[in-house]
Amino acid sequence: MSKEIIFPIIYDLRIIYRGDSAQGIEHIEKLLKDMSIMYKPGVIKPGGKSDLVRLAFNVTIMNKQQMDVMYGNLNTIPGIKWAT
Repeated sequence: MSKEIIFPIIYDLRIIYRGDSAQGIEHIEKLLKDMSIMYKPGVIKPGGKSDLVRLAFNVTIMNKQQMDVMYGNLNTIPGIKWAT
């Protein structure tokens, strides 16, 4: 059974990124700013493979529509392999 999400919600947006982590953070921060999503700067951790990094952003999402659009927009950024 899945739980209903209550908005606004604050959580850690976790991303697997292939490429230069600084460039990935720059692209993601621009997306979040453009969408007026409040966030705390990204954290970089090594990924499971040498060419992957894990990025985490603490985000505040106001409603389901904003969440859906954010995930859709994340899928357009080259290098993003996974986001949750």
